[in-house]
Amino acid sequence: MSAIYVDIVNADISKYDKKANKKINSILKELDMLGSTQERALFLGLFRRFDSSTNIIRMLRLIESFVARSRLTDIVTGKDITELYAEICSDISDYDDEVTYLSGRLLSESPDEEILVSSVKNGDFKLSNQTKYVLRKYEKEYYRSGQDEESVEQGEIEHIVPRRAFTAKKYSTWPDYLSASEEEFDRAVDKLGNLLLLEKRLNIKANDNPFDQKKRRVRRSYAGTGTCGTR
Repeated sequence: MSAIYVDIVNADISKYDKKANKKINSILKELDMLGSTQERALFLGLFRRFDSSTNIIRMLRLIESFVARSRLTDIVTGKDITELYAEICSDISDYDDEVTYLSGRLLSESPDEEILVSSVKNGDFKLSNQTKYVLRKYEKEYYRSGQDEESVEQGEIEHIVPRRAFTAKKYSTWPDYLSASEEEFDRAVDKLGNLLLLEKRLNIKANDNPFDQKKRRVRRSYAGTGTCGTR
């Protein structure tokens, strides 16, 4: 196994300058949350071929976008992806602008925006790294702009309304607050809108609290990481 492949697996690239390495390794960690083992051979070819950290970062972001869309929609099959990556590795050196080629090639195979939005809006989200990836992206965009990504990694997935809101005595205040039937709640409980990232130590405390108390704990979680926590 080559040293560069080990560095890819461990998100410990050191080929470029310090700032670029940190950015690249951050992207590799995010890709790993999506389950990117299938992409590692492609990464290996790109790292071996290109010395420009700027182009590598742009390429990794393009691949990240493609992988996220593919995983969230389940449109592109594993076999299709393997063949696509093999074709990219074979053909990319034939183009003067490799980044533009990669962008066009991935875009041609990506699920369109309508399918992606529908999948995110209507899909059920498990307590998984993939779900954590989506929540991190959302929080980084809307709440944690400019924040060190390492601090966001520590969060745990929390259901805003507890999954047993209608069945556990300790959650007896929730049904009145929700104004929804148990059937309606069951259809919504694992949707993205009922999930957030919370500091692990607060997650354990917050999951037994009614909504107003939970909001205060969520604000404390955000305040502890340098964010506004008031939206």
